[in-house]
Amino acid sequence: MGGDKLARAVCLVCVQLSFLQFLPGTSTAVTVDVNWPLWDNKTPEPHTIFGEPVYINHDPRHNTTRKYKAFTVYYDDRVLAARWTAIKLTPHVVVKNAVSRRQGPLATDTALAQKGYKVTSGRDYTGPAMAAAWSAGQMVSLGSALAYGQQAARESMYTSNICLQLSGYNSSTWARLEQLCTEFARDYRGVWIYTGPIYPDPRKAFAAAGTVPAPVAFYKIVVSPGEAGTVDVLALRVPHWPLPPDAELSRYLVSIRDIERETGLDFLHELPDELEGAIESAIWDIWPDVPNRPYAGGKGRKNRTPDVIFVPTPPEVVDRMLELAKVTKDDLVYDLGCGDGRIVVAAAKKYGCRAVGYDIDPKRVRESQENVAKNNVGRLVRIEQKDIFTLDLSRADVITLYLLPKLNVRLIPQLEKLKPGSRIVSHDFNMKGVRPDEVVRLTTGHAQHNIFLWTAPLKKVTEEEPAASEEHGS
Repeated sequence: MGGDKLARAVCLVCVQLSFLQFLPGTSTAVTVDVNWPLWDNKTPEPHTIFGEPVYINHDPRHNTTRKYKAFTVYYDDRVLAARWTAIKLTPHVVVKNAVSRRQGPLATDTALAQKGYKVTSGRDYTGPAMAAAWSAGQMVSLGSALAYGQQAARESMYTSNICLQLSGYNSSTWARLEQLCTEFARDYRGVWIYTGPIYPDPRKAFAAAGTVPAPVAFYKIVVSPGEAGTVDVLALRVPHWPLPPDAELSRYLVSIRDIERETGLDFLHELPDELEGAIESAIWDIWPDVPNRPYAGGKGRKNRTPDVIFVPTPPEVVDRMLELAKVTKDDLVYDLGCGDGRIVVAAAKKYGCRAVGYDIDPKRVRESQENVAKNNVGRLVRIEQKDIFTLDLSRADVITLYLLPKLNVRLIPQLEKLKPGSRIVSHDFNMKGVRPDEVVRLTTGHAQHNIFLWTAPLKKVTEEEPAASEEHGS
């Protein structure tokens, strides 16, 4: 992770196991011994670590635990949401977590309704009265669940996994927090993530949004087995309000005890009391970066720097690229190397289509997220920090590029998996060995631009294509 990554804005508790440990505020050493459960990199079990969280106000008439394939939720029908959710993520899972888009509409978990619990439907989050200001925020992200299969992805769309969120918060701050957890799973051996809402007064929360209560904040607690027999714990309490893209999350570091006091939950209660107290009462230093750990983009890869510098595409060229691709509202657009997000934002605003921007540079990701929030297209656009050469592109209807010719060629194996009829448009640079369907030339100011269009399946050629410019683009 880069030196300015948001992943730095978390707190670390590092407590030695089976060694002498000095408790906070004392000079007495105690010996603690904790057994980590058996787990592996590929399966979702166990969803929780050191015991399922316990809710002090548990009432079986209103509360129940639902264990899905990839994650667990503790549902409370008094707030029509989960008090906590839990999922295990590993580097192997993050490798598979390249495509993150909604798997159809929100759905009601009918098992909850059949047991007599009050439930919500997708209309409670997406109806006309909600669309302008509110979004459906997933506590366990679709991308995390999808790594464990399509069933897990569909279950992440259950409203039992949804909390009402402000649209600007969902598309910016919440996306940053989800990316934060993904990167910790990438850099460390495995993490357990607890996520949930904070309601200081449910009655006030109901008044904030109507049918479904709106939290005033959200928390994330991350637990990881550290090196040499340690427990690493991260805790954040982030207010339910869009934060500036460059906001320091270190302002929102808290102890687990702080979260427990606000939520009425008891985490990690199966740890020995002395160790639990030491971990949960502390706010410690930020989690250190692990720059030499394998990158999730592929076996043996390290954290990579961008392949090209960022050169913005002029707005006139953006418009012409989307026109040439004949984008419609039913399309899913992928921008590979999205820069400041201008192409995906333009596609969503002009055509009302879904779009995903991918970039490996965290600075570009933050700029894109800011652009998405500023243009109020968070319901349609998602920004992901990914290595584009690891992505499954088969779901895309339109691919937009502003890369180098050699990078376009490197993408060919992935582009060959596109559905027939899918379109690829590239600003300025050709794709050697593949015949374009159309080439459009455009002048902006004093600059000349070429826009190349290909349609799947790609048309391979044996003769040499005309040489393309070697200038940088992004």
